[in-house]
Amino acid sequence: MNSTSIYQDNILMDGLGEILDRTEVAKKILHMPEMPDNVAAIPYAQRLHLLYRLRYMHLPRIEEYRIAESIDIALRQGYDLRNPANAETWSMLTDEPLFQPRLKMPAGVVSIIGNSGTGKTEAITRILQSYPKQLIHHPRFPRMASDHWQVSWMSITIPASGRSIDMARSLMDDWQRLMAPLGKMFSERFEKSLSREKLQGQRLLEEWRKVAESHFLGILHIDEIQNLFKLQTLEKRRKAKGAKGVNSKSDPGLPIIEDQLLKWILTLTASWSMPIILSGTPDGFAALKHRMATSQRLVSLGHHTLSRFLHVEEPEFAKMFFPALISYQLLANPLKGTPDVARTLINLTAGIPRMLVALWICAQRIAIERRDDTFRLQDLHTAAKTYLAPVMPAIAALASGDPGLMAQFEDLLPEDWDIWDQLAAA
Repeated sequence: MNSTSIYQDNILMDGLGEILDRTEVAKKILHMPEMPDNVAAIPYAQRLHLLYRLRYMHLPRIEEYRIAESIDIALRQGYDLRNPANAETWSMLTDEPLFQPRLKMPAGVVSIIGNSGTGKTEAITRILQSYPKQLIHHPRFPRMASDHWQVSWMSITIPASGRSIDMARSLMDDWQRLMAPLGKMFSERFEKSLSREKLQGQRLLEEWRKVAESHFLGILHIDEIQNLFKLQTLEKRRKAKGAKGVNSKSDPGLPIIEDQLLKWILTLTASWSMPIILSGTPDGFAALKHRMATSQRLVSLGHHTLSRFLHVEEPEFAKMFFPALISYQLLANPLKGTPDVARTLINLTAGIPRMLVALWICAQRIAIERRDDTFRLQDLHTAAKTYLAPVMPAIAALASGDPGLMAQFEDLLPEDWDIWDQLAAA
């Protein structure tokens, strides 16, 4: 039996492909750069370029398969609620009344939480890109005289400003870039609205939403949910901790930057028939849950946490991540995958996947520059003290598990600091 036959007679499902099992999902989202042969014969300058291929390594963890399943369920069931063959769907899109009240059911939310560097955005992006097409063309479409274009998914990051006008601009700009191959009518869809002298964020957000609905946008990913809120200054959080004896990072009372954008997102989670993926840091979700009538909306279609590696014996680190790192070395005398090396990696990165990869790259770069073709354990320590110095205080705070130190984590990471930009400029 065709795996998609459980959703029958719905043209919106045609471009999504088959429902995949975890083995098939792994083939689509896993990536490990291929090791070149005879490393010793490769000039040092070329090795540096090969080394940076490792930054694209992606080894899916068990939780990512669960995320993929939640997203696929949300996407397909969202379309099931909006079958264009049904009169109720067009009534919903046009706000036209029906003789009988339609059953109004929000499509729900998939929430994904994790500290910076644990791979939330990368995992979600790879899962969404595993679908055959983002833009799906229908030569014929129910109740339309001409062809129609369907958008299966879209991903957007809440701007650092946390303002509705900036979010609306991002949504409209990204939509126009996505639709640009279809011609000027699509690539300039929002230009007139964006050129108005006085722009209203809420009005633009609603205009974008109606266009997205008309093209049957399948699922919307909203990333960096914490940008809706303003983290208190370090001084205020220290005072709060001293007065209450709690970690203010877990305090849901973070001030909202702007009510309009938060209200718009909460309205989507409550009444929009299209599913949403929300992702961000723990403090952002704590603040969001505090302001919702019920936190059930945030977990209606799945709640997932991508955590760091806490110890070297953790199966996903010991059997998957660590062996993968060890296998990618561009020196004639590589570093052996001993328990001491594994402990050093965890201790210097707090087990954050992105930092593990960054440290492995930086340490090999130091070894390559030394020109003795030997990768040493000390190179890991040197890399931490040099290339990764800007984030080491934050790493130490996270590794300590001390609430007081962890409360300072955001302040210790400069807002504009990016690990890969830093390495490229070094």
